[in-house]
Amino acid sequence: MTCVQDIFVYAQKNVDVTYELLGAARGLVKGEQKVCAFVFSPGENVQGEYFENLFRAGADKIFNIVHGKLGAYNSDYYSEAAVQLIGREKPSIVLIGATHQGRDLAPRVSCALNTGLTADCTGLEIIAHSSGYKLAATRPTFGGQLMATILCKTNPQMATVRENVLKRLDYVYENAQETELFTPDLEETTTGVRVLEFVRNAGGQSALNEAEIVLAGGRGLKKESFEKLAEIVKILNEKGYKAALGASRAAVDLGFAEHSAQVGQTGNTVSPKIYAALGISGSVQHLSGMGASGYVIAVNSDPDAPIFQNCDFGIVQDAQVLLDDMLKNLR
Repeated sequence: MTCVQDIFVYAQKNVDVTYELLGAARGLVKGEQKVCAFVFSPGENVQGEYFENLFRAGADKIFNIVHGKLGAYNSDYYSEAAVQLIGREKPSIVLIGATHQGRDLAPRVSCALNTGLTADCTGLEIIAHSSGYKLAATRPTFGGQLMATILCKTNPQMATVRENVLKRLDYVYENAQETELFTPDLEETTTGVRVLEFVRNAGGQSALNEAEIVLAGGRGLKKESFEKLAEIVKILNEKGYKAALGASRAAVDLGFAEHSAQVGQTGNTVSPKIYAALGISGSVQHLSGMGASGYVIAVNSDPDAPIFQNCDFGIVQDAQVLLDDMLKNLR
């Protein structure tokens, strides 16, 4: 049985999923196979500290894709550059984080390479197959009611993986560190996209995927209750805690919170130290987004709510009353 070729990981900057993918890739390695990260850069400057972090997280080699057009993210330039590198190196597996950028880049690359892509995966493993070792990518399906394990018939086998579902290495990886400069030919690549400006999300709260405390509200709350939740999050951040506001899909659909706050299968996947579910029933779809939380507190007036089967501490009470008490104690 032939051994799979190298595993490529798109090392998007400033996202934790990059390090999670490198850690997962180390667990997929067979024989002399290498884990190779690839990054995009508009100049040849050596990205010292960032490269060191990638090596320590599990990379054996880093491909620095350099071109003047590879500054701010551009779907056309980034995807063409990635296709050229992957086409030359011919890895058997390509892993990309399921970030906003990754969800745009991955299907463009897979389409250009005429290969398959399994999106929004929650698990990866290598299995023996009649045609050699294969990447078995697991993802939710049928609204989160079932988990499907998918094999890709062609190479490279591609998958996008959500943040906070895989674990980083619990040790510092040490191996020979190799970098290689790759210059794509983008002279004939055209684009219909022009970036005008970047606007940082001005929510006054820590990003959900970085928060240590997430206060999430559901259908059991009212619009004004979410205003109180937001105030509590603001106070916690002012006190030095990394807190964020979350919401169930039902609450978002009712207009109680922005979609960027949604936790669940069609929203964010979070892994805070403390997750408080206030007025959330606990559907399978929501649980899939907060299952990696350290300590889960559930508050619901329905003692039979499914969330109580998936929490560490439960309170049967009207969550709106509890919010008033929390505000009094924090002010």
